[in-house]
Amino acid sequence: MKKIFLLLAIVSITFASAQSKAIPLDQASSKDLAAAKVKEMDKMLNLTDEQEKKLIALYSDKNMMSRKPKSVKELQSKRAMVDAKLKAILTPEQFKKLTGSSSGKEKQMSEEPKERY
Repeated sequence: MKKIFLLLAIVSITFASAQSKAIPLDQASSKDLAAAKVKEMDKMLNLTDEQEKKLIALYSDKNMMSRKPKSVKELQSKRAMVDAKLKAILTPEQFKKLTGSSSGKEKQMSEEPKERY
């Protein structure tokens, strides 16, 4: 019985501390969100400190990232602009790894609606 109580206490303390550290999306700044995105990219691409700084600046640029595109053509243009900036920041190997993994996600997302309906 003591073991169960101790286990429940540890689990509840762990969840309580994890929840207090999380920042709600509506309160997170664009720089916080950009830093989180770059942190995930760093795990995959092993970024340098300079690359991290440049990527945080790119992803926190409100003019670049905030407004949703109105058309497919605008989306393609925005994507090309971001890709060009990423190519300037990342090494060719890092860019290939990034676009290779993201294209797999896009392919999976494009197939999901077909499976749902």
